Amino acid sequence: MSLDKTLAIIDNDGDRTEKRNELSELYADTGSSDVNIYMAILEQLDENALPTRIDRLYRLGWTNSADEATKESMSLIAERTENVHFKATCSEILYLLLHSKDYGETALSSYLLLAKSAMNDSNHLMATRYIVGVCRVYTKVNTVDFNFESFLNEALEYTNANARKMGFLSVNIIDALFACRQYRECIISAAEFLASYYEKEEMYNIAIGILNTLKNIYVKEKQKDLITATTKRLALAYEHLGDQKDISHIARTSQAIDAYKSARKEWSNLNSEDDLKRVMLKLEKRQKQFAESMLTIRTKPIDISEAVEQMKAHIESASFVEAIRFLAYGLFDLENKGKIEEKLKRDSGNYSFLTSLTKGYIDKNGRTVGIVPSIQEATGNDMEIICRDYARTNCTINVDAFVQRYLHMMNQKFELNESTLRFIVDNNVFVPQDRQGAFLKGLVAGFNFDYLTSMSVLMPQVENAIREMAKTLDILTDKFDNKGIQEYLSLGSIIDRLEDSELLEEDLIFNLRLFYAGELGYDMRNNVAHGLLSDDELDCSIQSMAVWWYTLRLCCDYSSDFNKRLSEEKLGNT
Repeated sequence: MSLDKTLAIIDNDGDRTEKRNELSELYADTGSSDVNIYMAILEQLDENALPTRIDRLYRLGWTNSADEATKESMSLIAERTENVHFKATCSEILYLLLHSKDYGETALSSYLLLAKSAMNDSNHLMATRYIVGVCRVYTKVNTVDFNFESFLNEALEYTNANARKMGFLSVNIIDALFACRQYRECIISAAEFLASYYEKEEMYNIAIGILNTLKNIYVKEKQKDLITATTKRLALAYEHLGDQKDISHIARTSQAIDAYKSARKEWSNLNSEDDLKRVMLKLEKRQKQFAESMLTIRTKPIDISEAVEQMKAHIESASFVEAIRFLAYGLFDLENKGKIEEKLKRDSGNYSFLTSLTKGYIDKNGRTVGIVPSIQEATGNDMEIICRDYARTNCTINVDAFVQRYLHMMNQKFELNESTLRFIVDNNVFVPQDRQGAFLKGLVAGFNFDYLTSMSVLMPQVENAIREMAKTLDILTDKFDNKGIQEYLSLGSIIDRLEDSELLEEDLIFNLRLFYAGELGYDMRNNVAHGLLSDDELDCSIQSMAVWWYTLRLCCDYSSDFNKRLSEEKLGNT
């Protein structure tokens, strides 16, 4: 390792991308130990890896297999660097690894400098990350030299002054300060101020976050009057939140129902019958609207409680990589076209009347957007569409029942950000090297339930990746029109050519059509490219989650780093 050259890059004024490129050139022809240092440096420079919540661990991937040489090199860099962010984050990690108080104190003082700078610049997100960083280190490092009172006053003054712009970040700061277990009355006073402010401004979702924190504090301190008063404020905040919800979309109706259920719980705790009756009337009205907005087929209830308990047991002991494997492969199997066809033909005799009918799909504007043919005397192309419709329905049910629940459990346990998930797209045969950043952003957005961003970013990149896959297999992806102008083929046409080449497995072709570009599949590439879905239809739909899940699975299929980590864990467990 060239220490001076490394420090020169870390300490320059370039952004993270520029530093990554310069470090990549510097370490291009070095040995495996230097590559470990290079990867560790990149992780330490990633500002997005810093948690915004005190209950999230700050732990980076390089620490899982750090040898003594890597630790020594990172120690030297941390001691000599003038990059305060690097000094803060690396010193914290070294404190966790080596348990040296000096590293803890260095991390504490460096995070404080960063927090002050971010507050002066009104960079609310980074201010929150650094304030949480101060609190996270302070709760572990026993030092009398740190002026916590001064830091506390500055953090609270900043949070109160910027309450509207900070939103949920203010809740995270209050929670972090409470974790330090000092000057509780001062923090409670600030929290009460913020809760009242958000109630007055009708920002009830944020008020609820702070009121829940206050209620937990009062419960621990057994202050009955304050528990009762805060519970009442919580009940009203939940109720007002439900009243605010726009019910023009089914997802918003569902959110209103959740808010009223929470209000019902709080009013029940207070034994307030009149308030409870009022909320129940609102809840029943929204539940009726929700039911009427759904087309349903009456079936027997499906009990998934056993599966949920198994998921809880799995996530409790799972490593980060194992949890991703289980999410992508362990919850349910992808449908096989041949098996679907056999099942449908076998079962068709039992439902001869129903299977003789065609089934139509209409969109929100009343347009017919697809017809599922009758299975009776279906052609080969008809069976393809019937099987695709069957697979889409089953996949949607499984994603709704299992994927979203397990993903929520993962969010409770792990930091799911660009730093921790980058290994999935690095060294990935499916992901073009110049598109790794976009793939990563789309995958990370999906891990954090932001499917509007995820689908908008991923769909054009998936199309390009499939196009590049076809080129690798010497399949033409363009054509010339009658004027000799070269045009790109559509994604559907490329998948057709991949099928004709017989170079890819039939199941892969079936699923590419199912999720991205096929009639009566999810058809997400075309829906996104042509702007056919609203914000809510992208962001609040199980369909978007299903397409994101399959894209994650596809990336895992072709990720050498992901499969290497899995293999190493298996070897370590044997």
